[in-house]
Amino acid sequence: MCTATTAAIAPENTFSCKYCGTQLSSRNHLYRHLREEAACGEQAVADGFDLEARRERKIHKVALLVGYTHGDSERVGELVRTAVRTLEGEEPTTLTRATGVDYRRSELLRHTTMPAVEDVFVYASRAADEALDADDQARVAWLTQLNEQLHPHGISVLERERLHADLQSLNAEHRCSAREHVLLLPWAYLSETEPPTSSEEVVAIAARFKAVLRTLQPPKTATGGGSRNRRSELQKTWRASQRWHNFAPSATSADGDRYGARAAVPSDAACQHIVDRFWLQGRPIVWRAAVGGRPYVRLQVNADALLEGQLEAMVGTAVCVWRGWLPREFPAVALDPTVVLRTPALPAGLGYLRRARFDWEAPKQALFRRQRAPPTEERLAAFEAALVERIASSPIATEAVTQAWLEESERHTCPAILRTAERLGLRLGLAERLGSVAAPLAASGSQTARVAAADEHGDEPLTTALTDAPAVYADVLRLLRLADRSGQWPSTSRARARILSVEDVTTGGSFSLRAPGRGAVTSTWHAGSTRGNVLFDELVHATFALESALMPDRPPSTMVAVNRRALFRPHTDAGSGFGQSTSLIVGLGDYSGGELVVEGEPSDIRYKPLQFDGWRQRHWTLPFEGERFSLVWFTPNES
Repeated sequence: MCTATTAAIAPENTFSCKYCGTQLSSRNHLYRHLREEAACGEQAVADGFDLEARRERKIHKVALLVGYTHGDSERVGELVRTAVRTLEGEEPTTLTRATGVDYRRSELLRHTTMPAVEDVFVYASRAADEALDADDQARVAWLTQLNEQLHPHGISVLERERLHADLQSLNAEHRCSAREHVLLLPWAYLSETEPPTSSEEVVAIAARFKAVLRTLQPPKTATGGGSRNRRSELQKTWRASQRWHNFAPSATSADGDRYGARAAVPSDAACQHIVDRFWLQGRPIVWRAAVGGRPYVRLQVNADALLEGQLEAMVGTAVCVWRGWLPREFPAVALDPTVVLRTPALPAGLGYLRRARFDWEAPKQALFRRQRAPPTEERLAAFEAALVERIASSPIATEAVTQAWLEESERHTCPAILRTAERLGLRLGLAERLGSVAAPLAASGSQTARVAAADEHGDEPLTTALTDAPAVYADVLRLLRLADRSGQWPSTSRARARILSVEDVTTGGSFSLRAPGRGAVTSTWHAGSTRGNVLFDELVHATFALESALMPDRPPSTMVAVNRRALFRPHTDAGSGFGQSTSLIVGLGDYSGGELVVEGEPSDIRYKPLQFDGWRQRHWTLPFEGERFSLVWFTPNES
């Protein structure tokens, strides 16, 4: 077919077509020549050469609409990948899901354990055939063969599309603009009586319940026209003032191990998503399960993303407010980034993902627009109807489970939440008189509002009598006051400043000191500690000597955070600990208030050392008055 000749003075190989003598620079160019030149190609095929063997096959992105009846979308992804490989003969690469979790972006799981009607899977394939998507019959045949493998696992691939060239870099999770969820709420959660037969009465009840649900949404002026306005200034303001950390399961709860090692904190990016709206799916009507005839309503929730368990916590909170077990202002308090409170969550298993939306300006980028013909819509409707009936008839939707949850919430859960709020100084029910329930905590370090509220309503004063510093603290307190007055207090690091509130940066702040003899102090780890060790050498030795005096059996820490007049917001620490898993904190100075709250339990730390797991347990400072220093000994995993 061709000859290869090597020049005496050149090491390169050259290729020539034996049919026409054309010289070519590579074997690939030679095959391309044979495919493009008909005369040469015909002779090559007659000689038995496969001209397609070296044809470069392009990689194309393919999107699938996937429905599944069980809630492990990661497992579903593995099964779909295997089925596609079996059908196409090649391994699909870079498979992403609209319900996927990018662990580089968030340590908190999203809603990956819900069944779905229209999850979107996107994968890269060299076997993607343009003719397959151009021929409806061929595409349906492909879907049928694929589903023969997946149906036994409760999975149905309902549609397929070869993506436009502009979408070859599409990542289904990152580019999904909104996720529509549905929760089937048994009527018994709203009322002990049967649903009214009059549609007007049902509409009136629905309107009142939606008014409660709206307390969990940003104002319409913030959401604007929908997902395309998510970066508006009003939305940024709402994100800064409202967080979903209280609507995710706590790592200290019974379900903690299922959702990860640590609880959600307000600074987590995953806690700053927008919930666009709640509404009753279709008209405000009451549906009934075919099995048992149990009545229920369909609540639909649109959001850019949800934390695992967030949907159940939002609706569970709304039910308790609707029932009068929690005050109307409770949702606003639970959304406050300076507050950590438990929220009542409905039993898992009542919700599903209805649709993942990809909204862009260009029409050519709308996924599945061409394929959403009547047959596709019929398949989707049939799958959703079967899934809804499966959920509505499941044990989780029975009267017994509903009544057990209602009784537990009324007798135990809600009273416990209110007791915790009272311990934290959140006087729920006084919002109209105080103006804002969360305002006292939102104020940076001021306890005036709390004291005023206590005085107005005849409660006991919030301040406590000050005592002289015990002798063991005297030397450290003297050195802290000298450092405070020196004018050389190091500035707070950027990372720590994000969780810190100080009234005046010139009189408040935080820096770290490294234990003497624990390695060289370098500028690559905690630059503030370098300056602190240089400026306050006597304080360095005194603080670590104090740790040994307070806790002789505690492994010596390598670092200590030194704080003055600092109000910390709810957070968890960055390091997992090296050689120890607990931090040690103590407060010093003439101040009142300023308790440390660990997972909702406040503790007076003024000259009362406290150990806690700062990495897993959420902790923060209550407002205080006066001169307040605190020391936190710890050992980061970088040490």
